[in-house]
Amino acid sequence: MKNDNLPVYKKWWVWILGILLLIGMFSGINSNNNTTNSNNTTTNIENISANETTNNEEVVFLSNTNGEEFYSILCEVAGVNIIDGVTMGDTIDYTSGNEDYGIELETNKDGEINWISIYTMLPNNYENFFLAISRLEYNGSNRNQCFNWINDNLGKEATTKIGDANFKLYNGTSGNPVLEVYTDGNEQFQKEQLDKLNN
Repeated sequence: MKNDNLPVYKKWWVWILGILLLIGMFSGINSNNNTTNSNNTTTNIENISANETTNNEEVVFLSNTNGEEFYSILCEVAGVNIIDGVTMGDTIDYTSGNEDYGIELETNKDGEINWISIYTMLPNNYENFFLAISRLEYNGSNRNQCFNWINDNLGKEATTKIGDANFKLYNGTSGNPVLEVYTDGNEQFQKEQLDKLNN
């Protein structure tokens, strides 16, 4: 009879019920956290997969470049006439030269560059012309790294990659120094363009 007069919080079954409720609440919170972590892990894996796919795609055009403007810069440095670009299928080709220097540059219709070739007929004193390539800004460009690589490799055969662009120094068929800049996807793109023209 005395037990019936005890306050509710002093009854043994109230404590057991309270403990069971607390255990249930903690289990529920843990379960939610595990589900959230599981969802975050899945999302992270999906994001990584998406990034890997993006990173594995070959860059065809250097984004945010302005081919016409850069062509004008090269013409100015070389002292050659600026000639309007010629539309060829999906691309615009810019070509100019004189007895000392030659410039060829290709862009898409948005002006983004996929290939540059500059060459000289001079045996020396062409450094400034070749070093002007370091002024090209694109995804992953590094002006100092580009400048130093060209400067260190003038007169040699060498290749490197800086950001999204490949650089190649070599001697052309007539022995004249050539510097090419091109994207990873350029070769495949050129094949596709030839196929379109032949069909």
